[in-house]
This record gives sequence, structure tokens and C-alpha cells, in this order.
Amino acid sequence: MEDFHLCPIDDINNPKYDFYLLYKNGRNFYEEFAQSLRQQSELDELDSIMALMDKVDNNNLPKSKYRHISGGKYDRKDVWEFKSKHLRIYTLKVPPDYYIVLGGYKKGQEKDIAKIFKHFNNIPDEIPIRDNDEDDNEAQQE
Repeated sequence: MEDFHLCPIDDINNPKYDFYLLYKNGRNFYEEFAQSLRQQSELDELDSIMALMDKVDNNNLPKSKYRHISGGKYDRKDVWEFKSKHLRIYTLKVPPDYYIVLGGYKKGQEKDIAKIFKHFNNIPDEIPIRDNDEDDNEAQQE
């Protein structure tokens, strides 16, 4: 059985929505993506996406920066994309007041969307929230 849990993202200060990182079997696809970015321009683009997350309030951002995604055979109705020129961050919007950050990709958008839907189509409706400190303690115990 797959293990899912969420951890709060402290770097996003949105007054309306909370943001959480999703862990699937101990793996966090967003952190892996962020750590893969090497060029300063990519890091700057990631910062600009985080700034969008700070500002999002329903559909107040332009579609060029934030839009609903549909994904063919693995379609989910709650996937939203935050984007910059070359980077995309995929999230689940959970009513009424939070987003789950699934992961990110560079370019290749159609393949990226298919990967997101394939990996995260079976996310349970209720996912436990853990503090980042809990994850550190569990890692030390293993």
C-alpha cells in the first residue's frame, strides 16, 4: 500500500490558501525537481512561481501564469499549473482553502502532464499532515 503525507510549505505566505508538499512513499517530486535546477535563470523562475503562489486568490492570475489542467486518460478535475517561461509547478487545489504541490517540470509540457496524472491519480481523499520536524525524526530513526 502506498504511503502519502503532507508537509506545510513555510515559504509561501498566501493569506487565503495554505500550501503543502506531497510525499508519496517518502519521495517528494517537487523537492527533487527544485534540486535539479542548476542555472540561476531557472532558480529565478522558480522564485517567480513561488511569488505567484503567494498571490493566488481564486482565478486572479492570468492564464499564462496559472491554469486548470486536464490530462486525458488519467484526468483529474483538481490539477492546476503555476508556470513561468520554462518551468511548471503542478498542484491539486483542495476546496476550500489549500493546495497540494505535486511536482515540477521543465518544458515538454504534454509529457509532464501525463507523468503528473499517472503518478498522482490514486491520491487518497484524506492525507495526514506532518510537521517537517516529524519527517526529520523518522529519517533519523530508520
